[in-house]
Amino acid sequence: MKLMNKIIDDLYEKVFTPLLNILCLIMLISTFVAVISRYVFHYAIIWSPEVTRFLYIYIIFIGTFLGIKQNTHIGLDIVVDHMPNKVKKVVEITRNLIMMVFFIFLAYLGFNFSIIGMSQMTLTLDISKGWIYLVIPIGAIFMFISTFQKTLKSLSKAKSVRKEDKRKVGVSI
Repeated sequence: MKLMNKIIDDLYEKVFTPLLNILCLIMLISTFVAVISRYVFHYAIIWSPEVTRFLYIYIIFIGTFLGIKQNTHIGLDIVVDHMPNKVKKVVEITRNLIMMVFFIFLAYLGFNFSIIGMSQMTLTLDISKGWIYLVIPIGAIFMFISTFQKTLKSLSKAKSVRKEDKRKVGVSI
């Protein structure tokens, strides 16, 4: 398990974070060049909207994985913060299990979607749409793994808290 955590952490730090930054930069440059070309030189770059759209898809899925990994995704913390600690753990684990089921479903449908897309070509770039859509199952798998790691960590913390509670009950003054 520690090896899997290390691999995911290394991918997160050394691959996905720089990749997200590079994709955002390419999208920014592509859009900027297209706008300047259209309004200054009165020439439209026909491939720019397609590149921007596909980069945006990749940015969404990579960014979502990174958000889950960093625990920065949107949540209703105001409700959960007012719950007792034991209830918070139950809510957290239940939420993670629901998310994992969703990610399995998303990976399955995304894989089928990318297979269907392999026979379709993009209009201006002339590449298979399946390669673009392949980020859906890949992103869902990494989101699942990250959520699974968090769930295991929450379960191990819950077990350690129960052991400490049992030790405290046995102590008398």
